[in-house]
Amino acid sequence: MPHGTEGLMSAIASNKTSPEIISNYTKVVFKNRLDILLGLKTKNVSSHEKNLELYKELITVANKFYDLVIVDLSKTTDRLSTHNILGMSDVVAYTMSQNLKQINQYLEFRNAVAEIANKPVIPVMGNMNHNCKYNPKNIANYTKAKDIGYVFYNHAYLEAASEAKVADFFLSARINRKVWDTNSQFFESIADVSKNIITKFEEIKYGKVSHS
Repeated sequence: MPHGTEGLMSAIASNKTSPEIISNYTKVVFKNRLDILLGLKTKNVSSHEKNLELYKELITVANKFYDLVIVDLSKTTDRLSTHNILGMSDVVAYTMSQNLKQINQYLEFRNAVAEIANKPVIPVMGNMNHNCKYNPKNIANYTKAKDIGYVFYNHAYLEAASEAKVADFFLSARINRKVWDTNSQFFESIADVSKNIITKFEEIKYGKVSHS
């Protein structure tokens, strides 16, 4: 029997889906808090695209089982499956770095993808460095975006990510709220981005949607 994402895709293709079955194929990060479903292993473009189409049903089923479903999509927008998933999304977070090429790619994405025209789109700058030319003020002026998120650079986090130890990093990190150090900057910026995304969901829930 196939495992992981491929196994779940087989179950979906065979109409053997239920909200509970998804947990049989996921990996638990934090029990009863966070599960993760790894990406497809196939390198065949045709098979990959076919399976991505099944993700629409997967997302529908997952929404019945989880409070929040986050889908990590490639920035490649020439695939119909990507557009379909974006069309199902309530909020779109677009991650990028502090360089002009990626900022322009974000602007192209925001203006060219019809499926997100009426959805909140939150640009999120990763590895934030205030000394960079494209600081928060300049980025806001250039993009005209109101709700830009910033996640500060943190070397310890990047090391943990490269070693597949992100969960351990979050559990073991020490934060001194009296000192504005690397960890406090990093965790506070993550909290701010998370609150912004949750606020957008609440606006949708209560019919007060604002767009950026």
